[in-house]
Amino acid sequence: MDETEDMLVLLGEVNGRLDVGMNYRDYSDLISDLNVECRGLDTSDLDRDCLTNVAVPSEEAVSKYVEAAREWSDFLDDLYCETEDIDLQSYWSDASDSVEEASSGRDSISPESMIEIDDPETTSDF
Repeated sequence: MDETEDMLVLLGEVNGRLDVGMNYRDYSDLISDLNVECRGLDTSDLDRDCLTNVAVPSEEAVSKYVEAAREWSDFLDDLYCETEDIDLQSYWSDASDSVEEASSGRDSISPESMIEIDDPETTSDF
């Protein structure tokens, strides 16, 4: 499995965990791990189709999850906030849409696009 596939698996896990509910600490830890994993993704060797259709929407999803974590943290730090002052669902919905876009993008491109360009097993000698 390549790095983009790993990222989609992690994003799917986040969506699954959100479906059953999470507290702030667990969410924050999960998103922190996801963010580190995403920042470590080397996109320089990805085929353009994979980059455009999988990596970019995955990055957008991670960004939305991070924004939600910050919003939740700010909410918890503000003693005068009311529960109606926070809308994490909009962040999570946008992130979920980006995950779906990345998954659809992965399904729409050729398997060769999911392989890094400089992989010696997939390059030909011309």
